[in-house]
Amino acid sequence: MKVNFKTAWKAYLILLTILSVGFWAYMIYDDWTFVEKYGISFEGIWYWFLWYLGYCFIAFTIYYWAIATAGILIYRKLIKGDK
Repeated sequence: MKVNFKTAWKAYLILLTILSVGFWAYMIYDDWTFVEKYGISFEGIWYWFLWYLGYCFIAFTIYYWAIATAGILIYRKLIKGDK
């Protein structure tokens, strides 16, 4: 099972990196009109970070590991039949 979790960890890091880059690119693209109109402040960047932390990092981490753990356990215990 250790090998399966190592593979899941590598996939998690790759997916989190892709999701993070995509999230920040979209966040800047989506709010660019506000940046041009009102400027950017530390408070605005802080809100962007909180959105990233809440929706991208924490939510993705919880869902990914719940699904990955269930998948690994189902595969190892039911399909492969390890004891």
